[in-house]
Amino acid sequence: LWKSTFGASVNDWAQSELESLQGFIEETMTQLNREIKDLDDVRDAMRTLSRLRELESEIDLKIAPITDAYALLQRYSVQVPQEEVESVDQLLYTWKKLKEQAAKVNDHLIQVQPLFKSQLLKSVSVFVRDVTTFKTAYDERGPQQPGVKPKVAVER
Repeated sequence: LWKSTFGASVNDWAQSELESLQGFIEETMTQLNREIKDLDDVRDAMRTLSRLRELESEIDLKIAPITDAYALLQRYSVQVPQEEVESVDQLLYTWKKLKEQAAKVNDHLIQVQPLFKSQLLKSVSVFVRDVTTFKTAYDERGPQQPGVKPKVAVER
């Protein structure tokens, strides 16, 4: 009786950890597979890569106990759903694929960096010019011009 209770407890823990890890891998893979079209996409990809780097060693340390727990359950003939067993078998493979995709995205970001940098510099230049034009127009025709009635100033 205690063996089945212990086995169920180990299975619950391992299943919870497995699902959590699979969810993270799937979510991160989805984020890394997005096409990079603009600076917002670059920012999102960099944020995802940064988060992955922060958690990489933690995830590496989680995989072994999960696989060990399922191996222990199989060794002592504890009933485990077949889909869980298959998920554990695929865990290292999907984790490796995620790290490979992260490396590809990182390489892609390095390649497109000059293009986005030049776009950013042009956008900043246009913004500075627009602010200067607005300030000049505001100073010349703005609401604080002498002799402008309050009602007209509000409308400007």
